[in-house]
Amino acid sequence: MHFKYLKGDELMQKIAFFKLAATVLILSVFIISLTSCTTEKPNRPFNQIVAYTPGTIKPSASQSDLDKSVTSFYEKWKVHYLRVVPGSKPLQMYLHFNPEAADWVEPKNTVCRSEGQGYGMITVALMAGYDREAKKIFDAMFRFVKAHPSSINTNLMAWQQVLLPDGRIVTSENGQEETPSDSATDGDLDIAYALLLADTQWGSKGEINYSEEALKILHATLESVVNLDENILLLGDWVKAKQQEDKTGLYIITTRSSDFLLGHLKAFANYDLENKDRWLAIHHKMQEIIMDQYKKWSPKTGLIADFLIKNKDTGKYKPAKGYLLEDDYDGDYNWNACRIPWRYPIDYLVNGDTSILEQLSVLNSWIKKATDSNPLNIKPGYFISTGLEGQAIPDRNWQDMSFIAPFAVAAMIDKSNQEWLDAIWRLMTENENFSFENGYYFDNCIRMQVMLILTGHWWQPGR
Repeated sequence: MHFKYLKGDELMQKIAFFKLAATVLILSVFIISLTSCTTEKPNRPFNQIVAYTPGTIKPSASQSDLDKSVTSFYEKWKVHYLRVVPGSKPLQMYLHFNPEAADWVEPKNTVCRSEGQGYGMITVALMAGYDREAKKIFDAMFRFVKAHPSSINTNLMAWQQVLLPDGRIVTSENGQEETPSDSATDGDLDIAYALLLADTQWGSKGEINYSEEALKILHATLESVVNLDENILLLGDWVKAKQQEDKTGLYIITTRSSDFLLGHLKAFANYDLENKDRWLAIHHKMQEIIMDQYKKWSPKTGLIADFLIKNKDTGKYKPAKGYLLEDDYDGDYNWNACRIPWRYPIDYLVNGDTSILEQLSVLNSWIKKATDSNPLNIKPGYFISTGLEGQAIPDRNWQDMSFIAPFAVAAMIDKSNQEWLDAIWRLMTENENFSFENGYYFDNCIRMQVMLILTGHWWQPGR
């Protein structure tokens, strides 16, 4: 998937479309405010600032200015992406995957994917206290999750939903009709994490027992999405279910690097006490794979490939070679791995875990040198297994915030990165070419969560 920024007449057409869409969406959000006259106060509101691990840094701006940037971006994000399911009672909402009707989306009528629903639910839970409607929106989004279960394990979410000509939103693989669909791992992990945030924010004694629902997802994940012999996360519940059909035998020993949500796993271990040792074993295995990958395949750059496969001879995991699931660059730093500089450092920032700090430090040093400390020079993809380590993937002559913004989180680990962090922050918040209106779902949702982390608003749920 390519997330390009547009220029000239094409940009003006896109902005016009945004204004029309915004008008419709404001009406949708207004509906929510009519559903209840009361609001529930969160236990950890937006205006409480988290103290990250000593020695870590934030952008060089006042907390007031940082917060204004976050809330301004959130208001645009909320209006543009959050949608009401017409006629839903009780209310259902989803995060729209393609409100711009971008030509790269297939099928064209895709409106939601579990990945985005997870992004949205986490964002709304963290914005509670600023957003007085957060709980109502969150609950409506979770009802949408429950309405679209995976066909393999119904405690997980089907990975894709589409809008049919008759107005129904259904789970679909091909976009033409309602068809069974399986899960995607990162979406379910984020949804479970969001439910734990909600349990901390509002407790679980209301209509939705957030803690209980999170545990259902976590137990389903262990049952259907974990290779228990390897302690690795699989690509979705379809891998185990279709293992006999996989003549290559590869998918059962394949994992996706961007699913290594180390901070999430610590939270899961604290909640799912029955399986605490298993979650910590998965966490440890992920750290082991990250460090093996870095030392063997990317010692100069710290880059990690999209998909990693166990080498049956050595027992170690290596980058995929050629096309495995998505494209010919599945063994490179591509559209999945671009999230790594955002996802991996959280465990250090919040929990102080130093196990992969060496890999993150090398990644920071390399990207600053490779770009001459100018984030505009960050390329949308780099070789690991397909070509020379750290060489930009060719024919991608654009800049993409989904590759740029995550490096700001990685920069937070050490004060030597302060100028680099500030440069990325300015690009994210001041450069008109990278305004919210010029972005798409993927980069805007990543940027939203990155901004929450950078400004001190990311925290681990706790009992």
